[in-house]
Amino acid sequence: MANRKYDPQLKKDVIDAVLIGNKSAAQVARERDIPDSAVYSWIRSYKEEHDIAKIQLNNETPEQEITRLKAELKKASQERDILKKATAYFASLEK
Repeated sequence: MANRKYDPQLKKDVIDAVLIGNKSAAQVARERDIPDSAVYSWIRSYKEEHDIAKIQLNNETPEQEITRLKAELKKASQERDILKKATAYFASLEK
């Protein structure tokens, strides 16, 4: 497959449709007859250039984000506690 040059305005429109709109990258790629890999590449480059660590997915409300983050924190805390116990156990075996 040859490298195609795409119009900068098209790239901007595609990035906006994915990051601002409610469309997935694959959906936008299909609609505009662009390879999925190109769309993902453009989005990745845009995020790196603009130092965007994470975009809220599916227009998550602040309450939904808080709920999701609390669940992630609970899981991470449980994993940390398991690792602490495992470390203590293996340290006791060395004596």
